Amino acid sequence: MKQPLHAKILKNELQCRYFQMSLIKFLIVLIIIMLMISAVTGCQHSSKSVISQAYITIVQNHFPALQPEDLIERAIAGMQDNVGKDKLSFTRDKNIFLISSAGKSIDIKTASNIDNDAEALEKIRSFVKENNPQSNDKKLTHAAIEKMVSLDSDSEFIKVEEKDDLCGIGLRMERTDNRIIIVNPIEESPAEKAGVLPQDRIINVDSKPVDDLELKEVVKLLRGKAGTQVTIEILREGSAKPLRFNINRDVITIRSVKYKQLVDHYAYIRVTSITENTDKDFDEAFQFLKENTGGKTKGIILDLRNNSGGLFKQAINISSRFVQTDLIVSLQEKTRIRKYGSIPVNKVINTPLIILVNKNTANGAEIVAGVCQEYKKAIIVGTPTHKQNIIRSVFPVEDDSFLILKTAIWLLPSGRSIEKTGIIPDLHITASDIDVKNDIAVQTAIKIFESTSAGTIDDLRHIAQSMAPKP
Repeated sequence: MKQPLHAKILKNELQCRYFQMSLIKFLIVLIIIMLMISAVTGCQHSSKSVISQAYITIVQNHFPALQPEDLIERAIAGMQDNVGKDKLSFTRDKNIFLISSAGKSIDIKTASNIDNDAEALEKIRSFVKENNPQSNDKKLTHAAIEKMVSLDSDSEFIKVEEKDDLCGIGLRMERTDNRIIIVNPIEESPAEKAGVLPQDRIINVDSKPVDDLELKEVVKLLRGKAGTQVTIEILREGSAKPLRFNINRDVITIRSVKYKQLVDHYAYIRVTSITENTDKDFDEAFQFLKENTGGKTKGIILDLRNNSGGLFKQAINISSRFVQTDLIVSLQEKTRIRKYGSIPVNKVINTPLIILVNKNTANGAEIVAGVCQEYKKAIIVGTPTHKQNIIRSVFPVEDDSFLILKTAIWLLPSGRSIEKTGIIPDLHITASDIDVKNDIAVQTAIKIFESTSAGTIDDLRHIAQSMAPKP
């Protein structure tokens, strides 16, 4: 059976684009496979035009709800960008739009009815096209859809012609104070091999300044076909002038789980991203370390620092290794709350657990840390996490393009949202060097383990809190 084009694109999206995204936006890309499938089966408006279908999909699925009039205004503005402001003008008075082009005008009133509003939007598109015959129909439509999703920085529209342009150079980035800062290059990625370092600040991509751009716009500049070159200019602390790197784009592959046996039967497992096979890779790592100590592992240090999250289902799977319960996480969607429990596992890991986090621990990684903390399966060491709890889902459009929409936020078992506070560590430790041998956080975790004989979570927490600096 031939694989649908949107499925091929999604595979490339997971391989190439996700690891290039920032933790702040998406970022990182979190995709719920079940939601994707329901979107494929539930959003086929075959009798609708592409622009109508996209509008209906956004209105029905985006969380939180977007105002229909705002979406239509954005769509018209996108068409205006496409044909030119000298060729298309419009005004809005609440839910009434007056659109003028080539000496002709139409007025449209939205009716708070999704199908009628979708038809009105198609009527506007047809009017603009008829009065601007030089415009490309597909580009006109795509410009309108892109402008609609720009209402939300966590959503985007991937055009069919971009399906082969999803590879990048392997950067995790964040936008701070109107600056694009590199969190870290993916290990063994083109960016790392070129010499790009954490905390480098990107100022230009192919000679285009990026300070005033949204993060997803910078990502679009960085990605492209595998083998093509992109030039980035960066500012680096200690360098007198900007540094320039010419880097070839490629498919970004990543080893999401790394591990090491530490002194005195302590195990170190680092999960760098939560990808399709992270649960299996984690099991292999734990089993190896367990056998290496003859089954006498005294404690596990689970390092989730700089982990931007990943697949929602995999975050549940990893959490289930430590917690078996009817409620791991809840999804607050537009019209309902869905609850997810643990998946069955062969054996729950009851070894004392310390989880390391930092400000770049985001989304799926925050699920794992938060669940283990709330169920008293681990203590958390590090700095408050990133405060990102969004779910993004993929919706194909009939012309083989697709929408990536924010469709939910997730809540911890207690019902708490982390979007204001993140996960608060039991012990605050700032460690810039993620290196097992010299890492302050890792060495602190070992000291906590060594300072208690019973090894219960309450014991570990008491020791951790006693090590905290006194105010």
